[in-house]
Amino acid sequence: MINPLTLKTEKIYSGQLDKKQTDFSPISSITQLENTFYFAINEKIFSFNNDQKKLDLKIALKNKNYYIRALKIYDNTLYIGTDNGLFTYNLKTQSLAPLTIHQPKKTTVDNNDIKFLTIDDDLGLLIGTVEGMYRIAFNTTKQIDPTQITTLIADYNIWDYANTVYGEFIATESGLFQFHRDTTQLEFILSFDKSKFNITENTINNLMLDEIRCTLARVSNTRRTYMGNSDS
Repeated sequence: MINPLTLKTEKIYSGQLDKKQTDFSPISSITQLENTFYFAINEKIFSFNNDQKKLDLKIALKNKNYYIRALKIYDNTLYIGTDNGLFTYNLKTQSLAPLTIHQPKKTTVDNNDIKFLTIDDDLGLLIGTVEGMYRIAFNTTKQIDPTQITTLIADYNIWDYANTVYGEFIATESGLFQFHRDTTQLEFILSFDKSKFNITENTINNLMLDEIRCTLARVSNTRRTYMGNSDS
């Protein structure tokens, strides 16, 4: 934890769930509800209360081979995106359940491999996968309706999504695209193999907008960050 005012740091996790083993298990996703943080580590989710200052095991998926890649909380429900599908955890009743996003005949290894989750005020829950982006819409009372699932983007390995004042952008393994929600069409913005940068790896892992209106993108398997002016 880093105090943004004093920059004082405090270690809350050493990187090893079992200190008797040499394997390290990184925190793959973080989300927060009020004063409680939720950390995804392998197939487990730990809660961390900023007052109690300790990690508590909250959820352990039954299949130890599942890897949690994304977390999002909405309406007292923790949505859990894994490399083998989507789960929900009711924070009040402490009940865990799978949430199927595809019909069995249309489910593939890639379109069930979830990389990010986010809540959009109009569209509902957005789900990015190795093969496409999907939407679970709100019902009339603004609750996520599992019966209302549609495809927004049918293909592309989608790593990240950013809704900004300059538009909506999608980070993929094929470069950067702008998403037009009125038509659900993608507009190609850039790929690094066709840019001035001397690299051929087009995968973009992360997107953000900084104060000087630059889109920041981190290329997979490198330590480089590239800036693109939002006005260009």
